[in-house]
Amino acid sequence: VIDSLKPVISTQPLTVYLGTNGLATITANDLDNGTADNCQVASISIDSTTFDVTELGPNNVRFTAVDVNGNRDSTIEVVTVLDTIAPMVSGCPTNITISTAINSCDAVVTWVVPTANDNGQLDSLISSHVNGSTFPLGTTTITYIAYDQSMNTDTCSFTVTVQDSVAPIIANAPSNISVSNDAGQCGAVVTWALPTANDNCQLDSLIATHVSGTVFTVGTTTVTYIAYDAAMNTDTISFTITVNDTELPTISCIADTTICDGVFTYAVPTTTDNCGIASVVRTSGLASGTVFPVGSTIVTHVVTDIHGNIDSCSFTVTRDALPTVAIAGSDYNVCVDTVVLSGNTALIGTGVWSTTTTGLVITDPTNPSTTAVLQRGSNELIWTISNGVCASSSDTIVITYDSEPTIADAGNDQTLCGERSTTMQANIAQIGTGVWSFIGGTGLVSNINDPKAFVSDLADGENILVWTISNGVCGTSSDTVKLIGADIPVINAGNDTTIYEQDGFQLNVSSNLPVNSYRWDPSFSLDNAGIQNPFARPTATTTYTVIVTSDKGCEIQDDVTLNVIKDLVIPTAFTPNGDGANDNWEIKNLEIFDTHSIVVYDGYGSEVLRTTNYQGWNGTYQGKMLSVGSYYYVIELKLGSNKTYKSGAISILR
Repeated sequence: VIDSLKPVISTQPLTVYLGTNGLATITANDLDNGTADNCQVASISIDSTTFDVTELGPNNVRFTAVDVNGNRDSTIEVVTVLDTIAPMVSGCPTNITISTAINSCDAVVTWVVPTANDNGQLDSLISSHVNGSTFPLGTTTITYIAYDQSMNTDTCSFTVTVQDSVAPIIANAPSNISVSNDAGQCGAVVTWALPTANDNCQLDSLIATHVSGTVFTVGTTTVTYIAYDAAMNTDTISFTITVNDTELPTISCIADTTICDGVFTYAVPTTTDNCGIASVVRTSGLASGTVFPVGSTIVTHVVTDIHGNIDSCSFTVTRDALPTVAIAGSDYNVCVDTVVLSGNTALIGTGVWSTTTTGLVITDPTNPSTTAVLQRGSNELIWTISNGVCASSSDTIVITYDSEPTIADAGNDQTLCGERSTTMQANIAQIGTGVWSFIGGTGLVSNINDPKAFVSDLADGENILVWTISNGVCGTSSDTVKLIGADIPVINAGNDTTIYEQDGFQLNVSSNLPVNSYRWDPSFSLDNAGIQNPFARPTATTTYTVIVTSDKGCEIQDDVTLNVIKDLVIPTAFTPNGDGANDNWEIKNLEIFDTHSIVVYDGYGSEVLRTTNYQGWNGTYQGKMLSVGSYYYVIELKLGSNKTYKSGAISILR
């Protein structure tokens, strides 16, 4: 029997991985998946057993089987070669820290470039930054990545930190300043040209301990500027401001003074200074509260401020002697208007006559024996002797000139409106006796000698009384007064009325007596406030008061109120098209009426709206929009007991 059957080959695909040596090795058994033969398989073999980096990916490998009888067969199977071992970066630089250049805010940085190797074939070594590049302020991370042909990677990173260690520079530093104080101030407002600062990177701030243009106190102040950059590097400059107190203190003494008593107490001088007072010293004269001699004494005070500036003031104290005691003489009565006075002669001081009586004339007031022209009644004269500021000596004499009675004054004429009695207002007789009498009309006088007598039962019309003051044989003085008995008119300004604002109203007042004048108030809404029947045009409810004066001068007043209501404002058209403008038929001023009823009809007389609580109509009926056209309305208004009707046409437009 001859065996001519070939082996039955069964293989499987295989994936292998390169080792660290860059090779991958397989055997025929790795591919065999149960190769069999009807007799017996003698051997299996493959044509490739070792793979390197050049054979990455799928590779065709021939698989051959031979049985014991020499029959053979072969097939191709795929062996996939993969590289999963990453390359290795070596020599990675350590973190680098470097300072900026003097005039730069960055730095050029170099380093030893790392290397990379792979078990197979290295593809590339890529860096995120170029060696020798310029790096900005702060920390930058540099990354190297090594790739092999299978895109396996290894990474190496380090940082480059650029630090700003360069301080900013302040320029234009002010020189030391020396000034005098401002007037009235213990200091001065000082200004200077502000310094500037710059930095190699970014200036953060330039801070001063003091602000230019502010007040500096007297003395020396150090002003310091500090410049900071973002890294808090600093530069500092300083200068001094010296304010000198060159203003003198002020001192104010009392005015020159004349005294009479020996002991004189005066006020301490007042002083002021812009900074402060050190001392006030009296350098001449006498102290306050001591005895000053007759004559003149000069008192001087010197003030010194806390910075040694000096000023002074002086005043003179003059002491006078007491005047001679004044003697004016004894009181007496005369019947003539001219008398000779007899005051005593002043041995110390100067004498002068004065009077408290209006109209009295003193011929020569400084002559103790001068003449005086008296007024009727009591005349008071004063003889005063004075010497400087010493207390004057005065004596008074009363000379009564009573040869004529008091001048009569019966008082003012009176119009007695609705009355026939009054109280008289005559003057009281200081000299003589007064008496009332009638020279016209009739009446009863409660006391004919009382200037304030009560007079009653006067006749209608004009009553004339005389007030006569008599003083023996010295004559009499008389004055008359008229008492007019008059009636108060009865007037009627009419009933309160309600009107529309645009209508106006004719006011009218009636009177039962002849009228001399009319006066209406307020007058601004009247065509003439001085007539009986002015026309009123108020814009709001107004109460008018009329004052009527009769031909006898009696006044009375009455009021009338015009209640003003504003008429309705009824648009003649509206456009209910939903654009937000004029979409409703808006009737204004309905709220001023107690009730209202509104009915709208279409052109056929059918109602399309009826309401007693109108809130605005949008041109719909039973929920549907009415057509464009004319409609007709009737509005009933009620205010109090009054009803009013309004009617007209309204157009719906779109």
